[in-house]
Amino acid sequence: MNQVELKKRQVEMASYILGMLCLLVMGNLLGDNGVAYFAAAFECVIFFQILLSHKLADTLGRLIRSRTVKGQYKNAEKFKKNIFATETGLALLGSVSLFALAGLLGEKVLGIPYSVAMIRILAPVVFLRTIVSVLLGCFQGEGTQLPAVISCIMRQICII
Repeated sequence: MNQVELKKRQVEMASYILGMLCLLVMGNLLGDNGVAYFAAAFECVIFFQILLSHKLADTLGRLIRSRTVKGQYKNAEKFKKNIFATETGLALLGSVSLFALAGLLGEKVLGIPYSVAMIRILAPVVFLRTIVSVLLGCFQGEGTQLPAVISCIMRQICII
């Protein structure tokens, strides 16, 4: 592992620790019931996030890197544009679906009716995190590490 990748992993770990600290502060502010409502809402968001972009950044990075190494620069650019357009559409569809299904998920599936508002508030996070995953994959495919680190920090900001 080279120095740049080591620094990237350190910043990623620091961003995850920052995210955990923010969750702890929110837990103290919200109390036990508030944390339960937030956890239920966040589980719904994570479920939609897994459906839309689980391991998307790593896969996209490898695909772009392999095309670039082969000298297929135009193909790589076309691929990036197509995947960005496709994932943007899917992310919008996922966010709208989560917003529309919030009542069903909160009341019927989870049995926590007070989490419906939080699910609706968190629905745009699905869109934002999917776009950040696409950008992270593009940056990883190009071999640029600083934008990849920034997108890792942006993931945590989306949660906050």
